[in-house]
Amino acid sequence: MTRAFPWATVGLVLVLVAVHLVSGWTSWQAGYVSDAWGAWVAERPDNALIASGGLFLPFVGEGAWWRLATGPLLHQGLSHLLGNVVVLLAFGFMVEEYAGWGRLLLAVVVSAVGGGVFAVRAGVPLVVGASGAALGLAAAALGLVAWRGVTDRVDRGLILVCATAYLVIETLGGLWLTHVSFPAHLGGAATGLLLALGAAPRRFPTWLGGGLAAVFLLVACGGWLLG
Repeated sequence: MTRAFPWATVGLVLVLVAVHLVSGWTSWQAGYVSDAWGAWVAERPDNALIASGGLFLPFVGEGAWWRLATGPLLHQGLSHLLGNVVVLLAFGFMVEEYAGWGRLLLAVVVSAVGGGVFAVRAGVPLVVGASGAALGLAAAALGLVAWRGVTDRVDRGLILVCATAYLVIETLGGLWLTHVSFPAHLGGAATGLLLALGAAPRRFPTWLGGGLAAVFLLVACGGWLLG
């Protein structure tokens, strides 16, 4: 089977990498980290993540809801970024191949925001990272399999095994790993699965996902510039 190049998935990854580079540079210039290793490789301190737009509960309570858009684009360190990038690439390729780039972006945005809302409602003090979006994509891929939207037998098997294992490990991992936000992971997975099961049998215009992604990025940029 000839596969089209997954432009939306690759574009999403490039955005995350760009945000990591820029936020690392600004953290370094502001004195939150002392060198390039601290800016782009090691785990950044909480004050650097908060200054860069992390989903910080006290600020959200004061009205900074734009952090629901900036928080998922930030990552604590290189390992955090790479872990989410690998998952986004793996499931993004599948969702974009079988559902189109519009539904891919729709799943990413809804899952990212859904994970953030779950975290805020649960009282998690600080959340960063695209894990909610990654879990949402995995759940969306399972939804496609459930609606028989994945025609290739090998792809179906890979999605069933890999997506199920990833969802179980990452979601339940938040129950005992202190650096993992269980509400954010659960929220991303739940919204992604609900969206996939509800949207799979329907035809949504491609621009809907693209439009939501554009609004999401505009809110994030506005928050960084004006917040």
